[in-house]
Amino acid sequence: MKNQIKYRKTILICLIIFLSIVSLLNILSIFIKWQQVKEPIVLFLNYENWFSSHPRNGLIPYGMNSCTIILAAKLIGAGKPLRHRMNGLSGARHLFINFFENITRYGLIEGGHVGTNYGYGGRSFARIKMFNWDHDGYQWIIPTNECQEKIRCLKINTIRYHRASVPYHFYFGPNSNSFIWWLFKQCSVDIRPIFPKYPFIAIDYFWTHKFQSNYTKLQ
Repeated sequence: MKNQIKYRKTILICLIIFLSIVSLLNILSIFIKWQQVKEPIVLFLNYENWFSSHPRNGLIPYGMNSCTIILAAKLIGAGKPLRHRMNGLSGARHLFINFFENITRYGLIEGGHVGTNYGYGGRSFARIKMFNWDHDGYQWIIPTNECQEKIRCLKINTIRYHRASVPYHFYFGPNSNSFIWWLFKQCSVDIRPIFPKYPFIAIDYFWTHKFQSNYTKLQ
């Protein structure tokens, strides 16, 4: 009997060690892939560091005086309660958009979740938050010669998405990253070639899923 118990303990320990090694290898592989794509992303989107003056959230960057669209990505759960911060341990990032038309017209566009179950169930929301600005995370300028037209397009399609009752799932999608990719696609900005599935979880949802009947308004 004692030998059986020892044998089972040995098997269990070996299994835990094996799974730990596999997990570490997966994390290492993901980290290497992210390091490989991070620099091309920054170069492609004409990165500028808007954090040098450390302005408060809600205020536009100092010196900004021309029409600008900025795609940003911050860690999931940043500045949120503990249960949200735990998701940040995954390294996953939440995409959102800062836009500036002029000193009286600027804001923030992002998607999120409506419902009592955090992370799944319920439906997606998409909002335009005028006179808001978020400086957290990575920030990339979207190069365009039609800035005002692009911002108008982003606003119109944000409203469309919000009204379409799109379902929500944190990991499998659609989620806030799925929304941002879809939104840019509607406005003829393709970020797919350079933004990987990790750490931008579910950014690929609408690459691989057809629009379901409860949100055919998005087609």
